[in-house]
Amino acid sequence: MGTTITNVGASGAGQTVKLCNQLICGINIQAVCEALALGRASGVDLNLLRRVLLGGSAASWMLDKLGPAMIEGDVAAGFRIDLMLKDLRLVQEHAQALNVPLPGTALVTSQYVDARAHGEGTNGNQALFRVYDRMTNQVTG
Repeated sequence: MGTTITNVGASGAGQTVKLCNQLICGINIQAVCEALALGRASGVDLNLLRRVLLGGSAASWMLDKLGPAMIEGDVAAGFRIDLMLKDLRLVQEHAQALNVPLPGTALVTSQYVDARAHGEGTNGNQALFRVYDRMTNQVTG
């Protein structure tokens, strides 16, 4: 487990921070998928697109670490679709209990459900790009 311990508040606050992390990760993965889908449809070399984006304000861990796997069609599990879907469900349950609307989370959750419905639950998060493959009738890799 991690070596950095940060007290973020009363009991349960750490769980909220974890849920916020997963919310950002899910939406960030979706943003990478959308950028790659748009670049691909425009005929842009995806490896070059990724490299350029990493040099600017769009840089992210997801683009850096999962972008190559998306481009190559590698769906090997790191953090699985099923696990992210579980976390996004927990995010939505927590938000609903607090009457906090999370429309971006709802959208990305529906795409994770699509991925699982297509048998990709045990694949890594980068397999979310296959949802965009299906929406655009493209093939990754």
